[in-house]
Amino acid sequence: MTDPAVPLELKIPKQSESPVNEITEWVEEHGNLLYRFARYRVNSHELAEDLVQTTFTSALKDWASFRRDSSAKTWLLSILRHK
Repeated sequence: MTDPAVPLELKIPKQSESPVNEITEWVEEHGNLLYRFARYRVNSHELAEDLVQTTFTSALKDWASFRRDSSAKTWLLSILRHK
């Protein structure tokens, strides 16, 4: 006799639990602005790129702290400004 099928439960994270898609959109939408801001501050192409990458990494790490009281652009610029 065969066992009845056991239902498979998949936990698909909600958008708020998995920010990767949103962060990816932000890279495309705000990446150039962040780069120009960083480049103005440090006057080095390589360092500016590193700062932008670090900004997005920090945004991903601190995703839960983004309260959406401000725009994504404002939040990202704030992160970059404090680097």
